[in-house]
Amino acid sequence: MVEQGERITYVHLELATVYLNLGDVHGARDLLEVFIKAYPESLRAYEALCEIYWESEAYNLADTLLQACPDTLKTTMPILLLMGETLFRSGKQAEAISFYHKSIEYLGWDEQIAVALAGIYEAIDRKKEALATYQEVMDGCKSCHKKVNPFVRQRYAELKYEAGDISSGLLDTYFSLCRENPENQGIYFGRISDIYKRQGYPTEAQRYLEMARQKTLG
Repeated sequence: MVEQGERITYVHLELATVYLNLGDVHGARDLLEVFIKAYPESLRAYEALCEIYWESEAYNLADTLLQACPDTLKTTMPILLLMGETLFRSGKQAEAISFYHKSIEYLGWDEQIAVALAGIYEAIDRKKEALATYQEVMDGCKSCHKKVNPFVRQRYAELKYEAGDISSGLLDTYFSLCRENPENQGIYFGRISDIYKRQGYPTEAQRYLEMARQKTLG
């Protein structure tokens, strides 16, 4: 930066990233606010600045920043997600839900927006809507032969489990998650054990309970 003198370049963005990694939020914010004025189409800068504003609960600054972005960015998925998240974090859950629904209505179905919408439903304890939205995401992935995001499958399975589902279909989902997300196998084996127990298979239930304990103990 010293060599570049007064010029604003991508060195500002990279240095701001280093500051964030070191926990120097103020240093990062100062650089990013200067950088984004010179490079108003940098999505990375919007994402980093919004995270900083959210952390300090300066939601009005995040909203002002996003509203002022170039028209070419306003309907891009990263900016839409930042707008929705800003509304949600500022306590405007109903507005965030409406915003995401309108985004889907005008721009078409998008998995990222749907997952964000489902997350809000979960956060405000509207679990039926969350479950239906995750189901819609999974059905969309199947129709286009795309692999379902393990996070979506995990949240779908957990909500079904909380609702009292003990079906073989839910067992299959947890077995799939054991393969796709091995770091959480202890939790999944515990769920499998409980489902087998409630289905009336004590031997299988005990087997997976032991596996869950082994994973939990490491």
